[in-house]
Amino acid sequence: MRAAERFSEALASADPKYIEEAATYRAAPRRNRHILRIALAVAAAALILAFGTVGVASTIYGMNMTDFLGMLWRRGTGGDMSPGQAAAVESLTQDVGISETAGGVTVTVTSARASGYDLWLVLRVEGVEFESDERYFFADSQIDLMPEPVIEGPGIAGTNVTYQGVDGDDAGLFLLEYTTSAAPETNQELGVALILDNLMRGEYPDEQLVASGPWEFDFELKFTNEDVSITLPDTTVPAYSPDSGEYGEVTLYDIELTSTHITFSYKDQGGLIPATYIYAVLASGEVVSTSSGSGYADDSHVWHFRFPWEYPLDINDVAAIRISYLEIPVS
Repeated sequence: MRAAERFSEALASADPKYIEEAATYRAAPRRNRHILRIALAVAAAALILAFGTVGVASTIYGMNMTDFLGMLWRRGTGGDMSPGQAAAVESLTQDVGISETAGGVTVTVTSARASGYDLWLVLRVEGVEFESDERYFFADSQIDLMPEPVIEGPGIAGTNVTYQGVDGDDAGLFLLEYTTSAAPETNQELGVALILDNLMRGEYPDEQLVASGPWEFDFELKFTNEDVSITLPDTTVPAYSPDSGEYGEVTLYDIELTSTHITFSYKDQGGLIPATYIYAVLASGEVVSTSSGSGYADDSHVWHFRFPWEYPLDINDVAAIRISYLEIPVS
């Protein structure tokens, strides 16, 4: 098992029995990863942690990102988003509406959510008979952005595509997420070049090819405005070294919470990796997890991480941030 996979599994809890279980867990190989070109020479110095979940097939009405995320929220919680949270999603939603057909299968990029260089796309697939109890995914995906993300240190980017069910016309719906450790910019057009290929069905190692592409898209999105942020106090959290097997603690600092992501830094201490299962606890009692994250170490051996939220938040609804079993009140 690769170190990054062991990190994300092992640090879900500080309890040794969970660490032992995680260390012996064997997951199917991850797919749909696109490494940022600027990171190729130094990829070993960077880390990406992905926490995406496979969607449960169901009928979803509405192809707009706002409607789509609202449906996923109701699926997970049984209720509606608060008006403030729905407004936060709406403010980040941009219509796209472009289609490409290959081999009798049409893929449409219907809508997008963008925050700096991070983006989420709703994909609609026609020409395939989707089965409710199957898993579907694109085995190959690539995203290039213009202007290309630039960071001062080593960085990495990830693309994750998850099947979320069908719409009222039995077309398959997918959510594509692209995240990068590059710092966001504003007031520019963001050019997106997306290539999808090899739509697959089934679980590893028994996947079957459903349709071959490629499906290629070029479009532009607007950068969103800078988020309003809340700075949280330095917090010491449990940590674990997969190399030595030792437990310890590290202190997170420069913790900043926004409606779209949370960032923090910590000083490397002998390879200790902090618990990075992070949740926003809302005043309603609902929790929102981070969907994925990325980070890099600078020349001073300080790690810098950025984790987007699975759903945009109304920052006024956030009561606390939970990191592992610790909660940091948000005033």
